Amino acid sequence: MPLSMRSRIYKALLKRIIKTRVQTINELRKDSGLEAMPPAILPKGIEYESVEIAGVPSEWLTPIGCASEMVIVHFHGGGYVSGSAELHRMLTGHLATVTRSRVLAPNYRLAPEHPFPAALDDALAVYRQLVDGGHDPRSIVLSGDSAGGGLILAAVMSLRNAGEALPGAIVCMSPWADLACDSETCETLAEAEALLTVPVLRSWAAEYAGSFSLDDALLSPVNGDFSGFPPLLVQVGGDEILLDDARTVARKAEAAGVTVRLSVWDGLWHVWQVLGSLVPENERSFAEIAEFLDETMEKAKA
Repeated sequence: MPLSMRSRIYKALLKRIIKTRVQTINELRKDSGLEAMPPAILPKGIEYESVEIAGVPSEWLTPIGCASEMVIVHFHGGGYVSGSAELHRMLTGHLATVTRSRVLAPNYRLAPEHPFPAALDDALAVYRQLVDGGHDPRSIVLSGDSAGGGLILAAVMSLRNAGEALPGAIVCMSPWADLACDSETCETLAEAEALLTVPVLRSWAAEYAGSFSLDDALLSPVNGDFSGFPPLLVQVGGDEILLDDARTVARKAEAAGVTVRLSVWDGLWHVWQVLGSLVPENERSFAEIAEFLDETMEKAKA
């Protein structure tokens, strides 16, 4: 389906304004404030509650009248060095509305102040606290965009390796799963990409990895083992340099016997879902997530 006119305009603006800017981490964080999220464009009918889960500052988003037992834990992107639950409210609010489920958005620790494995430790702590608090692991969905997508894959690998109960499903949006950034599409789609550049990604990767090797599967899940994983949905833009990250994750998971749905959205950019209803295609992309989760949870009950 052809890209909508509105999305073509957004894509051109992002490429012209965002991609060409070289910012320090502090500048990036300063420009990622809540002033970029006018309340008027946030999803309606959502109740927000600030909480602390296992010591991690987090935010519950609950659709008014929600009765679903499913809980979606969404980890934001930002290259492990920026981003926040508050900045991602257009994404998480839309996710909560369309799936009719509560969404928990943790503000995990960021590099360089808190390098690996701080973010992973926080993700695991939040998940374990939910399970210890009475949530059925099969009713928990781990979701993440960009770095958050790689983070949840690493978290599931850690849980699986430790013999712990796994979540019922995984949703990855444009996952950054190879911190070395040496895939083919990092070169072939460099011009088409609207947001990211390889040098910037590699600088963020170095800040997060610290003294650890980028080849470590808990840093770059493309190098890991996906056996035993729960059903997995991967959404990725057809014009982003991380396209091969998504493809490799899906291919390796499928080879390991995992139920996988890889959804490539032609013409769309890295984590377009973060703009919520402003992007016309999101009516379909979030509906795809809801359909995947409905099917997955229904099969789990059977």
